[in-house]
Amino acid sequence: AAAPPPPPRPAPPPPPPPPRRFRFTALELRGGPAAPITDPGIERLGVFRKHAGRLALSQPGPGNVTRQGAWLDVAFDEEVGMNGWWLETSRGDPMLDPVRFRLEASRELAGDSWFQVGSSSALWTWSSRLVWTDARHETSAARMLRETFDVGEPFVLIFSRLIVDAARAAMCGSLLYVRRIKRPMLGRFIVVGFASISSIAFLLQALYCLSLGQRPVALMSLTMFLLRVVFVVTFLWYETKVLHCLLVGGAGLTLAPILHYTCMLRASMNLHLMGLLDVAAGACIFLMGLCGLLASYRNRVLAFYTASKDRLPYDRAWEELLEREGSMEAATRLGASVSVLTASLPRPVRQRLPRHKVEHYSGVYDFRGVRRCDSADLNEQCCDANSETTQFARVGSGDSCGKQSVNARHPKHGMGVNGRRPSRWAAEPLAGMGHSVSENGVGRVRPHDGILVEHLDQLFGQAAVVDVFLREKTKQWALRSCAHVLMSSGCFSRSSSTSSGEGHGVRSFLPWSEVCDDPERRSRVAWAKIKTHRRAIEKVYRCYDCQVARLLDVCRQALYFASLGDLCDCLDALAADPDVRLCRIANRLRLDYDSGESAGYRDLLLNLRIDTAETRRLGVDGHVCEVQLIPLELALVKTDIGHARYVYWRNQRGK
Repeated sequence: AAAPPPPPRPAPPPPPPPPRRFRFTALELRGGPAAPITDPGIERLGVFRKHAGRLALSQPGPGNVTRQGAWLDVAFDEEVGMNGWWLETSRGDPMLDPVRFRLEASRELAGDSWFQVGSSSALWTWSSRLVWTDARHETSAARMLRETFDVGEPFVLIFSRLIVDAARAAMCGSLLYVRRIKRPMLGRFIVVGFASISSIAFLLQALYCLSLGQRPVALMSLTMFLLRVVFVVTFLWYETKVLHCLLVGGAGLTLAPILHYTCMLRASMNLHLMGLLDVAAGACIFLMGLCGLLASYRNRVLAFYTASKDRLPYDRAWEELLEREGSMEAATRLGASVSVLTASLPRPVRQRLPRHKVEHYSGVYDFRGVRRCDSADLNEQCCDANSETTQFARVGSGDSCGKQSVNARHPKHGMGVNGRRPSRWAAEPLAGMGHSVSENGVGRVRPHDGILVEHLDQLFGQAAVVDVFLREKTKQWALRSCAHVLMSSGCFSRSSSTSSGEGHGVRSFLPWSEVCDDPERRSRVAWAKIKTHRRAIEKVYRCYDCQVARLLDVCRQALYFASLGDLCDCLDALAADPDVRLCRIANRLRLDYDSGESAGYRDLLLNLRIDTAETRRLGVDGHVCEVQLIPLELALVKTDIGHARYVYWRNQRGK
């Protein structure tokens, strides 16, 4: 048998009919509270018909007006949808005019139940409703003068509310679309744009309400304006405080309507639909910020706990290294050398471009000159350096070089002059670094003589060239100090090699003196690569406030030492190199260094420039690169899994 059809849904109740009867009550006369109220003090009473314009007056017929003490009772022959009301002063003494009064309405002719529809004073609420008050109204002393009271919502309030709601809906829809296409940068500017539109609407609403004397609504609108301005400023310049802004802003959006009703209006908490929506939106934003902060705190605690466990092997290896014979004296010698070198270093250190004949994004950088170096190995490295992310191009003159910029603020939206997006930051950006090198190219350019690097394509273009020279210098320093180099996985090891890993990414090290004469071993050396673009953008945002010139480790190399004495010898060789200009030294091998700042990891970090005739000719003598001098015992502790935990710890710290 077929299932019986479902019962029909009950129809919604019809809206209540408009009132047909009105009662005016005088509460106080101009003469003061002591004056007896024997008459309402007005001549006539009428209403404005709803949806019929302000001049569509409705007056009661003869015989429908009743006076009784302070009351004036008016009945209509039909239902009246009112949009306002009016009264006409009497012909008598002005001292008997009402200054505090109330207007009530009833839907029954018998007048069994009454509800208030007007008073001597009214205030608009944030939810576009009127709250009736018994404040004094200065009735005109002119006789037989009609005074009107409009209870319709002002057009400005309606229009601003529509703008705010439309902006809110458009922002939510746009963010969903942006999340689908995975363009977070675009989502950031969408939030800023629509929040700015809402803030302008609230500011206009506040000014209009102030002109009408509606101070509670004006104060509420001004509060909403300030909250949205805080959102805009936070998203633009203080992204690390977004969660705190959501927490505080959500609390403000939630409490503002409640305080508006209870404190400013002293009305009951019937917020109606519009008020409830505002409170619900503020509560959602508050919960979003609270959950984000709690999750961030949990992740930081977990990362700290993980880093504290990984710190123990590093501290144990450092203590064992110091227990060796001569290590304590070498550490003291290292600290003294670093102190002497640091005293003469320039501050602050920034990435710069040469100033001679600089034409911003109009010059041509000729990289073919690198191939004319004397060293055959340098020639090979020049062609293959950083082949995964950057290729060298035979750059000529004209527009074919593809001048384009990938700004740090907009890493995915850099477009060339031909309108095409650059492919993996490839060859073309190197040609648009803003240089026009002089013909002779001679003359040393000091760091303070250059201009600051402003774009990542400039920085990576320099790093791709400097990496070749830094690698050659690293080989020279390694020979002078018995340094070890990291070998790629799969390389054969002999008795002099050292390996580690515990099954998680084996790391093998060999002395460079044993590697340099063996072509097969030399091909297996794992030289440090140029910093990835993702990490560079991440670091510029997190640590350097989008100032690209402060990023000093795009080009880097590392050497490993079996003893602190060999490490000191390498530092001495590096400082004595006439082609090296030291810029900054960070000594994490101090005896008083707190290893908790780096999750137990220790090294000697040097930032330097390579100043040779060739780098000056190419205009990269001002590029600052990084060299890490690491004790071999600490490098053996490092594993791929441990490094992944360190990256997680670093991300939670915002570094």
